Amino acid sequence: MEKQTIEKNLAIREYVFIIILTVFSIAAIIASAKIWIAHSGTNSAGLFPTIVSVLMLLCCIGALIGVGKEYHKKGEKATDKPLLTIKILLGTEIPFNTFFMMVFTVLYGVFISVLNFYVATAIFLLGSIIFLYRGRHLLRAFLVSAGTVAAIYVIIDVIFNLKLR
Repeated sequence: MEKQTIEKNLAIREYVFIIILTVFSIAAIIASAKIWIAHSGTNSAGLFPTIVSVLMLLCCIGALIGVGKEYHKKGEKATDKPLLTIKILLGTEIPFNTFFMMVFTVLYGVFISVLNFYVATAIFLLGSIIFLYRGRHLLRAFLVSAGTVAAIYVIIDVIFNLKLR
């Protein structure tokens, strides 16, 4: 009975990991396709990442099919409550701090395109430090964030004369 439970959990973990990779692949396709469309042509900077992202997605689909075939050969049902099982497995596989920082990093990437680079970076650094210090050391978090963004500005914009939006 114990071996059967371990196999079910392993199959669900494989499914969850493949789904996460699939979502990442789709996001990479969208981002690289935007670059490719903006600068179309065979020498575009977005062509190679688009091709690699599509190949990643095809690999994910192949892995999903392969895991499904292997698991369903045994004729077993994964679980009666799949959403609860996935929630529990995500909670054990990805600690909350890691999950929060992953989501916050993705939001940072989104906000860079919406906001100014420096504003998005300052918000990301400040929010990350405050979260990781559990709301303590607010002055330190603000000073480190402001100092880091100021240093990036001086190095990138002033010294190298590269303009970041």
